[in-house]
Amino acid sequence: DEIRQRAAVRIELGPWTEEEIAAFLAAGLRRVGGDPEGFSPQAMATLARFSGGVPRDVCRLAQLAVVAAAGDGLEQIDAATIERVWRELAPADHPPVAADAPEQQASGTTASVRVVRRLWA
Repeated sequence: DEIRQRAAVRIELGPWTEEEIAAFLAAGLRRVGGDPEGFSPQAMATLARFSGGVPRDVCRLAQLAVVAAAGDGLEQIDAATIERVWRELAPADHPPVAADAPEQQASGTTASVRVVRRLWA
């Protein structure tokens, strides 16, 4: 019975801000003995934008970005690594917007993004 009661608990978290994401990731990196500045400021902004601040998506993108950056021999995770990871996870009908592009073009369509190397290719 007690297990069922615990399983029935549902916690709803609102989206995190970029500052909250940065604090969460820095604390996590410190906890495992990593550099708390393991994500560049641009990577943090890209992660916040692509995840929409959704905690589950923040964690998934960050974890895969750490793996991808380690595989590439990077000392710090950059925005391109976050974008590459997002492209692996993103649904085909939900392309991300490029960091340097305006949210909407004059025609009202979403800006296109540059092509990056696939993570698992």
